[in-house]
This record gives sequence, C-alpha cells and structure tokens, in this order.
Amino acid sequence: MFEKLDVNGEHAHPMFTFLKDHCNVVTSQFASRERLFYDPIKPNDIEWNFHKFLVDQDGRPRRRYHHNTPPDSAVIRKDIEFLRRGRN
Repeated sequence: MFEKLDVNGEHAHPMFTFLKDHCNVVTSQFASRERLFYDPIKPNDIEWNFHKFLVDQDGRPRRRYHHNTPPDSAVIRKDIEFLRRGRN
C-alpha cells in the first residue's frame, strides 16, 4: 500500500481493523480526545504511525508492537524466529 489511509475511526482501512481486533493493546496511555481527529475512539486504536504488527505465514496476526520498539529489536527477532521454527 502506497497511499494515505485511515487506521482508526469510522473510515479505518479493513486491514488495520483486522490487525487491531486480533492483537493485544500495547499501551495504556493515549492522546486526549481534543487532539484526536476521528470517531469512534476505541481502546485498541493505533496511537502513533510506527506501530508494528507481526503476521504469520498464514496471514494470522500474531503480535503488535509499540511504536517505540525498533524494527530490528531483539523481541521482534525472537518472535520471528519462534514462528519460523513452526511453534504456534
């Protein structure tokens, strides 16, 4: 995807709705309502544009990572290796 799209609210892209619905929330803090520009606001919303999702080889969302987690972090590498070994 190389176009701007919504990840939260009424017009959220179905892919992001699917990912959010199948992964745990990764933060307990969120922006104040006055700073948000969409509705409805849900507890599993993406609060920043660098959230990451790990999807397995069958297209199942496996884990969601906070936006402060670097893409090359040890925790992400460990999770990828876990899936590569075939442990579900």
